[in-house]
Order: sequence, then structure tokens, then C-alpha cells
Amino acid sequence: MTFPWDLFVSALVTLLVVIDPPGAAPIFASLTTRSTAQMRRAMAIRSVAIASAILVGFAAVGEPLDRRAEARHPAVHHGRADRRPQRA
Repeated sequence: MTFPWDLFVSALVTLLVVIDPPGAAPIFASLTTRSTAQMRRAMAIRSVAIASAILVGFAAVGEPLDRRAEARHPAVHHGRADRRPQRA
């Protein structure tokens, strides 16, 4: 079994676009100008932990929630032909 590099790269690029580190850095810097280095480090670690928990949480429950909601619109299914509702 080979590693799916194309899927990995696609997922990594998508993750970086969603999180947008270059866009978040100036915002973080401007919000923490009066904080000490130790406080900035603690805020950065806490922010990463919270964001990671949110991403992992949605990754874990997103598919079951989608199934439970029984979404009918084709755009919701992200191109999965097996899940698209049949047209009459």
C-alpha cells in the first residue's frame, strides 16, 4: 500500500488556506502588543489547542452529522456521487 501523497498535499493546502497563518499573524501581533513574551506564548499555545480541538471535533462528527441531517442539496455532498439524491 502506497501513501496517497496527492490526497495529503490537497488536504494540507486546504488546511493552510482555511487557517491562513500569514493573515492571522498580524492580527495576533496587534492584539498582544502590550503582553509580555510569556503571556504571548501562553495565548498562542492556547489558541492552537482550541483551534485544533475544533478542527478535530468537526472532522470526527462532521460525517455523522451530515448523515443525520439527511441533507438533500447536491452541493452539500462535496461531489460524492453515491450520496447525491436521485432526480425524478
